[in-house]
Amino acid sequence: EGQESELAEAAALELARGRLRPGRRGFIAATAAAAAVGVAVGLLATRGGGTEASAAVSGNAVGVFDADGDIVSEIEVGDTPSEVAATRDAVWVTNTTDNTVSRIDPATNDVRQTIAVGEGPTGVAVGEGDVWVANGLEATVSRVDPSTNREVQKVAVGNGPTGVAFGEGALWVTNSVDGKIGRASCRE
Repeated sequence: EGQESELAEAAALELARGRLRPGRRGFIAATAAAAAVGVAVGLLATRGGGTEASAAVSGNAVGVFDADGDIVSEIEVGDTPSEVAATRDAVWVTNTTDNTVSRIDPATNDVRQTIAVGEGPTGVAVGEGDVWVANGLEATVSRVDPSTNREVQKVAVGNGPTGVAFGEGALWVTNSVDGKIGRASCRE
């Protein structure tokens, strides 16, 4: 929650300063992104999240919850799962210790692919058809192409990237070491 709060606060500050001009398309994209985060949070939790349900999930797994908040199944992922992003076709989980992101099929709850990314992946977002992963120990963001399930680009960002979000046609990154939020160039 802290990372998302930082992104929201920084975006609100930029809007207040007049640097961002929200349009209808941007508003719809931001609303869709918020809905996707809400769905992901409602469906999955990683161990150590501080709630009763997440405390019952095994290590290196994510839990699937029913409408009552009960865990109905667990999905084994990589080492130290930390963040989740979801679309209709996939649920993406960063695995911080083994430098990977897991792609889960939401229809079957099976891990379909484990993809190598940069060092210390912490944050994950989906935007413009790609998956974006903040690599906290490497000061980069990886772009993963979901059609090939491969890392196709690394973008250098500030020190200690921990959170990523996609909105207003741009990738936004929180950098915990710098204490800043940045807008990253998304394409080579």
